[in-house]
Amino acid sequence: MCGLTGIFGSTERSEDELRKTVAGMTAALRHRGPDADGVWADGGMALGHSRLSILDLSPAGAQPMHSACGRFFIAFNGEIYNHLEIRDKLSAAGAAPDWRGHSDTSARMPLDMKIRGGQGKWVLRQILYQHVPRELIERPKTGFSIPISEWLRGPLRQWAEDLLSPAALAKDNLLDPEPILAAWAEYLSHGLDWVCRLGSSLTLPASHQGQQ
Repeated sequence: MCGLTGIFGSTERSEDELRKTVAGMTAALRHRGPDADGVWADGGMALGHSRLSILDLSPAGAQPMHSACGRFFIAFNGEIYNHLEIRDKLSAAGAAPDWRGHSDTSARMPLDMKIRGGQGKWVLRQILYQHVPRELIERPKTGFSIPISEWLRGPLRQWAEDLLSPAALAKDNLLDPEPILAAWAEYLSHGLDWVCRLGSSLTLPASHQGQQ
């Protein structure tokens, strides 16, 4: 449970003032991270980190941590459980940075691997370009939807009516039948489209029956 502190947009303060201020803020959180602390400051910004060392106990895991290029800094609290897998994938893609130590924080993908030249998912695109036609990757997203309204009025109607019958609802005693049956009647008469509400009302009894 590390401690994080920071100041943003304080252009009227010198770098030394920012460091001293954030160092004091970080010291107040030493109970959260008693093993080490660090401060970074530049351009009206400052980050502080009090460290509870769990992965990579060496100074290589100290924070705030800078990227291999020295452009990006991070103060991070948490745990990336698949950080070893991330390292392997980046290495296999030829996109591994100059790893600093073995902490999970160092495995966070550098920003310039995510976005480059205004293009998102950059490293993923480089991998896909080797195996998938570029026109499939670059085409605009069109989205899709499931025709659940048509299905519940058509091939799934009997299934839904069995689950929402007064006898079935009374037997399970999980839901109040009156508003559900009213919504179902309105839905079948092509009145109000209660798909979202009915979806929840169908999911619960269906799941309950599946466990019996």
